Amino acid sequence: MRSSQHHFAARGDAGRRILWVVGPALGHVSRCLAIARQLRTLHGIESSFAGADLHGYHARLLGSEFELHPVECTRDQPERFGAAIQALVQQSRPTVVGFDCSPIPWRLAMPALPAATVCISNHFLCLGTEETLQDREWNGNRDAWSALRARLRLPEVADARGLYAADQLLFADPAAVVPADMPANHHVVGACTWAPGDPRPPARAAAPDVLFAALGSTGSAVPQRVIDRLAQICGASEVVRAGARSVDRDVPQAALVAGPSVLARSRLCLTHGGSGSSYQALACGVPVAVWPGHRNHELLGRRIEASGLGVLLDRDDWMPGLERLASGFDAICARARQATSDLAHGPSRAAGLIASLY
Repeated sequence: MRSSQHHFAARGDAGRRILWVVGPALGHVSRCLAIARQLRTLHGIESSFAGADLHGYHARLLGSEFELHPVECTRDQPERFGAAIQALVQQSRPTVVGFDCSPIPWRLAMPALPAATVCISNHFLCLGTEETLQDREWNGNRDAWSALRARLRLPEVADARGLYAADQLLFADPAAVVPADMPANHHVVGACTWAPGDPRPPARAAAPDVLFAALGSTGSAVPQRVIDRLAQICGASEVVRAGARSVDRDVPQAALVAGPSVLARSRLCLTHGGSGSSYQALACGVPVAVWPGHRNHELLGRRIEASGLGVLLDRDDWMPGLERLASGFDAICARARQATSDLAHGPSRAAGLIASLY
């Protein structure tokens, strides 16, 4: 990890730099990593990262390439987090500040910053019509959080979605799952996903006809009979599991796995409904079955099913979802093959839009 003191001494001017304020979850960190690499390669814009590294993903994924500014705050300290980010921006003077984090709690007490702002998120969280996890949190704490913002002399917001405000709001979603109409400063950039090197033995990596169970860092356990039925529906000869809660003989605790190398041989991808794993599968032309970990995963699963690219499984009543998948599997596969995209497009498109602010 590079020293921030050395960086500030060497770069006293504003320069072509962006400070990313990143959430602790793997999906936020990996998405920003992909975009930061494109900013550096295509536009010569350097990135540094700040945030509460509650799970170690900042250090693990970003620390060898980019400067890190750890902010030691927990989720119940929004005022302290906002003050720390404000102080860091005043010290480092970046041209642009990028946010890729849940607005609650990380942007709840965030003051206006003296820089252009970009927010990376998903359309269904910001402009969707259904209640999100953040909406529910806001509604349950509206009075206390509104009072906090008033005490800090921050603008009043009507709901959690007001906390996503930025000069540019970039949706890291494939166009197939996003309605066409949106404000002028909102842009669909496409999936922004990342995958590390594949840690599995070569013989395992070459296995064909795979059901890929990619349950990320926030997925929940899936009953074995659901796995077995999914494998039967898609005709998989092997199940490859990857996720913080997976139990796999060759990929223990594999929250990080090279998705595209597995997806190239996959007939179906089972995800927890995270946009990283789900959109990576769709980009590779692989249909998705979503076993949601929480409310936002469920919303993404609904969008995927409404687009004809997979199914959403109800964790309490999963048989109907399996039946829908079985009866429509061939058509779902055909639509998924037509929805393939270049995984490099999303990060490069996001980088281009961010570069336009300089």
